[in-house]
Amino acid sequence: MTLQEVLDLSLKGAGLSTSVAAYEDHARDYFNMGKDDISSRHRKWRWLRRKDTSLRTTASQQVDTLASDVLYPLRFWNATDDLPVEIIDPDRIGDFDPDIDDTGPVTAVAIAEINESSGLWEVEWAKIPDANNDAIYYSYIKHIPHKTSSNDGTDLGGTFPTWVQHAMVAYVKGMLKNHYGGSGYGNGDLSQYQDMVALAIQNDIQIDGRKRTRMTRRRGRGHASVAFKVQAGTL
Repeated sequence: MTLQEVLDLSLKGAGLSTSVAAYEDHARDYFNMGKDDISSRHRKWRWLRRKDTSLRTTASQQVDTLASDVLYPLRFWNATDDLPVEIIDPDRIGDFDPDIDDTGPVTAVAIAEINESSGLWEVEWAKIPDANNDAIYYSYIKHIPHKTSSNDGTDLGGTFPTWVQHAMVAYVKGMLKNHYGGSGYGNGDLSQYQDMVALAIQNDIQIDGRKRTRMTRRRGRGHASVAFKVQAGTL
C-alpha cells in the first residue's frame, strides 16, 4: 500500500471524508505517532535491523558518532582486528582507563549520549584507538523519519512489512475515532492494533530458534522423576 491508501482506509473506517485536508493531516500525524510506537515495542525487530560498515577510527580520538538513522545500536565488532567489541555502561569507562591515556585496538565501547547539536548518537571507546581507519562494524535498529504529504504516493512496502501497514490502519483509525468521536470510541481498533503487534513480536522471537527443552514435572514436585534401567550388554 501507499501512505495515501493507509490514510484513506483509516479515514473511511473512522467515518471521515478523505477529501478534507485537515482530516488527512491529522491521519498523517497519527501515522507518524504509530510508526514510532511500533518501532519501540520490540528491541530486535528484524524489519528495522540494519548494519553499518562505514565507521572508521581516528587515532587519538575517543568519541565517534553513529549514522543519522540509528534509533539505538545493538552490537559492535572490530572488523580490522577481528575482535568482538563489548558494549559497556558509560560510567565504566573510567574503570578501564581512569586517566584516559591508554591506546589500543577497539575492544569495548559505551553508548554515550545523543549530541545536542547534530542529534546523532555518540559512542566512546574504552581505549583511545591506536590507529586510523580501523573498520568498526555495528548493527542497529533503524529510525524511520516522519512522513509528510510529499510521501503520500510512496509505496510503504520498502519500509514496512504488510502486517505493519495493516496495523497502522487500525492505529490511525482508532486515534481518529477517539479524536473526533470521543474518548474510548476507537478503543476497539486500538486493541486490534495491540493484538497485531503482540502476535508479531511472538513470531519475531520464534525466528531466533533458541528454545530450551525442559522436562515436564508433576504439580507439587520440585523435579521430574526419571527411572534408569540397566539392560544386558549396555554397560
